[in-house]
Amino acid sequence: NDGGQRRIGSGWGKPAPIDLEEWTQLKDVYHTGKIHRFYSDAQVQVSIAEVTPAYTNILSGKGAFAHRTRRVESFWRTFVYDKKLDVILIFDQLKATKANFERKAIFHTLNKPQVSNNVITNQVEKDESKNRLGGQLETTIVFPENPTIKLVGGQGAEYWIDGKNYDAGGVIQQQINKRKNALPEPGAWRFEVSPSQNKTEDHFLTVLNPALINQHKFIKVEKLQTDTVKGSRISGRSLSREYRFSLKDHSVSIKLVDTAETLTIKPKLELHTGNQAP
Repeated sequence: NDGGQRRIGSGWGKPAPIDLEEWTQLKDVYHTGKIHRFYSDAQVQVSIAEVTPAYTNILSGKGAFAHRTRRVESFWRTFVYDKKLDVILIFDQLKATKANFERKAIFHTLNKPQVSNNVITNQVEKDESKNRLGGQLETTIVFPENPTIKLVGGQGAEYWIDGKNYDAGGVIQQQINKRKNALPEPGAWRFEVSPSQNKTEDHFLTVLNPALINQHKFIKVEKLQTDTVKGSRISGRSLSREYRFSLKDHSVSIKLVDTAETLTIKPKLELHTGNQAP
């Protein structure tokens, strides 16, 4: 279990490139992802990206620490910000090399989150000394269905991995306590979202609903699903939209429910299959 993402750049295997020429010459090593489509208007902002090479390249699985074992065949992420509803959708389409490889979506938080079914809420209190207004983030897990949600963290487990807290023997907290101004705020908690079944292909769809503390912004999140689409209908007090993420071509369709007007955004560049080198 080597963690998944390739380790490249200063301090990890191959040093960071000194210039664009070196990066280009060793693109197979340094390339970790590409945005295939970016779109923005007054309503929404969308990025469609492939991040397969952050996990897998032509050297993965050949024994090099930096390039990891071969675990991921394809990984695409679509990021949508709905400016009118003020919500964020993150859709991940992932194909693993083997069905028994464990997949987790990991969300780091400063404070302990609260879990209610498939909704996780995290809050940060108002603090005028830090010029902080205070806020909350409500995270709804739409897919995978029936997910396993695990909380990890708290005192003595802030950096907990596989039975050990990697806190440098308390040195990290000691250094934080020495700071008098601009205190760092290291995350002490995380929640991990895993699918309930082992299979090679998984889909994660997360809806993030931010708001100022004690000013909860109402939205209703519903699941949409066909053989070729994963998505969600999100309704605010005066606006409803449907988001459909294609499992075939990585496009996303956004439909304004009241008018049936639909915007479809597709990646522009040719796709490669997971069997090819990214």
